[in-house]
Amino acid sequence: MSIFKKLRNEYVIWHANRVKFPEFIPSSIVRKKVAFSGRMQKVGFRLEIYCIARRMKLTGWVRNLKDGSVEAELQGGKVAY
Repeated sequence: MSIFKKLRNEYVIWHANRVKFPEFIPSSIVRKKVAFSGRMQKVGFRLEIYCIARRMKLTGWVRNLKDGSVEAELQGGKVAY
């Protein structure tokens, strides 16, 4: 792995770990498919989604689509506010 890729990944992980989440009470399991489109920074976007999902105790996958958008399918406890 190049030094630049390593530094980029470390920055993305650091940034994702700084996101603040509201406290919530987990409930029933929900699965959602999400599409991200429009102008977004491509470098590290999937890694950031992965880090945030892991912190929220979500499972699933994230992938790039041919049209440049990003698709994710996530599963976890339903948020109750």
